[in-house]
Amino acid sequence: DHLQEVAAGPPRPEAMLFCRRALVLALFSTLVASTSAASSNAARRASFGRRLAALNPSIDHRTFARNWLFRRQMDEEVPEEIINKRIGPITSCAGRKVQLNDDLTVDLGNGEKGIWNFKNKDKTYLEMEFDLREDESSYLLYQVDLSPGIYNANGVVIGEGSIYLVKNHLPFDWNKKLIGKFGMELEMPPPIIQ
Repeated sequence: DHLQEVAAGPPRPEAMLFCRRALVLALFSTLVASTSAASSNAARRASFGRRLAALNPSIDHRTFARNWLFRRQMDEEVPEEIINKRIGPITSCAGRKVQLNDDLTVDLGNGEKGIWNFKNKDKTYLEMEFDLREDESSYLLYQVDLSPGIYNANGVVIGEGSIYLVKNHLPFDWNKKLIGKFGMELEMPPPIIQ
């Protein structure tokens, strides 16, 4: 009988307040979810053309894609008196095929041969060094940030990189000079149906 009286009685103010709060919270959650989904979809559409390369979530040398199309824009020329190796002209280029080798060497195709490596400190980035002198006192340092893939957690997005001219062996801020920028795009096989 007591249960029937409780069920049949007028609604309590505490219960009505609780229901209203739950309803407001549910509506607010729905609004936030739809807003974030819309901005997330817009971000995905805007970044559709980003370059992705298959690799493990923990970036390492074994799983990183190795064949790339390389482009660089030199804002300043490398002074010829610095160079004493047999290197072709260091100029802007686009669409040059570059392979990051298993032994951590890289060849840009004009005599520029160097090394590549990942750095994982505060952020993850790819670094390449190309010696300009036999005594290795001057070199070109290429650095580009890597970030996780948008559509695939096992992917990486390659940003716009910087080219520095480094003198006196170590790349401190006072002895490295920004002279250009570069980018890399994953070399894709041709489509099956054209």
